[in-house]
Amino acid sequence: MTVVCGIYGYQTTRPIDLPGMRIEPRTCDYSLAKEWARDLDTYQLTAILTGALISSDLIFQLEATLSFVEHLDVVISSPLEAEGKDLFTQFPPSIQTHRRNNGGGATIQEDTFFHTSRSLFISKTLDRLQNKEFCEQTKFNILFFKSVEPFRQRKPFIEITYFLLYSGLESYARSVIEDHISRNSSKPICELLTRYGFDVQIEKPDDLPRRWQPTPTSAMPFFTIAN
Repeated sequence: MTVVCGIYGYQTTRPIDLPGMRIEPRTCDYSLAKEWARDLDTYQLTAILTGALISSDLIFQLEATLSFVEHLDVVISSPLEAEGKDLFTQFPPSIQTHRRNNGGGATIQEDTFFHTSRSLFISKTLDRLQNKEFCEQTKFNILFFKSVEPFRQRKPFIEITYFLLYSGLESYARSVIEDHISRNSSKPICELLTRYGFDVQIEKPDDLPRRWQPTPTSAMPFFTIAN
């Protein structure tokens, strides 16, 4: 038996083959695909997902991955048993719920012009998210989902966005950088970013409390990127 899900808000003009499933675009027309995917007022049906077995966990992970690619909220429907030749007719062409928040534009170029970039990113991201041992060791899943949630909020409050991004980065940094038991979250983050080649410095290197603890504003940790 084959099941199918509707994908709303993800721009694609090329099929994507993933382990045990396949993403099929609704159109191969670049302009129309972009118009549907970047619609901020309505979730437009842009693709379908087919496979023998599509779990709720997989839908959750794929939704977040596609949302990260677009930096817009992407919705995947619950699976239905595939019926007929045109599987797109099993889903409404659009869903009207709430306005989508633009996260600043897609992070991976469109597959119309860069044929494998998105499919490669999606497959590698799902592979990491489904690797429980890797996620336990690195907290990658925490960082990834917290990086997606800010632009999936119905109202993007700056305080919530800051907390999600900073705390996710801190969790990841503390899991990767060993022997960091200091309350100063800036130290492991700075060391992690330095390892990845970023030229950053801690402006306040003292052992400061975490950002969201009730402390004076002057004690808040922050970074600068060196020229």
